[in-house]
Amino acid sequence: MTLTAADLPAIYQLLTNCLSGDVSVRKPAESAVSQSESRPGFCSCLMEVITAKDLVGQVDVRLMATVYLKNSVTRCWRSRNNAMTISREEKLHLKQKLLLHLREENYKVANMLAVVISKIARIEYPKEWPDLFSVLAQQLQGADVLSSHRIFMVLFRILKELSSKRLAVDQRNFAEISSQFFDYSWHLWQSDLQRVLQGFAALMQNLSSSTTDKKYQDELYLVCERWLLCLKMIRQLTISGFPTDARSLQAVRQVKDVSPVLLHTIQSFLPYCENPLLSILGASLKL
Repeated sequence: MTLTAADLPAIYQLLTNCLSGDVSVRKPAESAVSQSESRPGFCSCLMEVITAKDLVGQVDVRLMATVYLKNSVTRCWRSRNNAMTISREEKLHLKQKLLLHLREENYKVANMLAVVISKIARIEYPKEWPDLFSVLAQQLQGADVLSSHRIFMVLFRILKELSSKRLAVDQRNFAEISSQFFDYSWHLWQSDLQRVLQGFAALMQNLSSSTTDKKYQDELYLVCERWLLCLKMIRQLTISGFPTDARSLQAVRQVKDVSPVLLHTIQSFLPYCENPLLSILGASLKL
């Protein structure tokens, strides 16, 4: 029997009970949720809980919903041994809903949703989801710091997932992604690098004058993390998307472009390493 909007209160209550410290409440709820997983509409109900505006403050429940959504996508998206799978219509609805909810404010929920998108992309890209990268790139245009950060989280997860596929056709697909996406990512990273260095310089000046702005620090942290995610993407594209020079004497252009700039970047950050606040920021980003 298909789950609908009328079942949302019941699903929400089950998720709430799954968080209970009382075993007599939690165990039946977990069992009921597991049984609901095989019913059509279950994933759609979870998405409604995750994206509901009136539940923004219920972070624990929403996070629990993302965990169940990830598990359901992993188990039910692809048909295996005649097991219950998600319908084509529901898959389309979920993909659209996920890409419309990229600006998730809670970091943990956003990270789990990025994982969900990457799991779907592993199965569906490029045949069933050909416009995935173009939609994400389009949403980057004019995005604020939080939105662009979340999109980079999604892109990094997708590239990491796709680069791990080993069939020849999948490796050719990733090589095509790399050829089309590398220059775009590289230019974005270099642009963000200047913003990060300017932000560090401004922060140093504010620290010396005791006028540090918490909001400014938070935004700078997001920019730094977005920049780091972009760097990880460039690494993934370079390593998995282009022919290695280990079997030939031909240099890889992307490696020649990136390596000197990375060395110069490391040198540019050295003056900030002795500052306690910036050292903590760098450590949290694993710079």
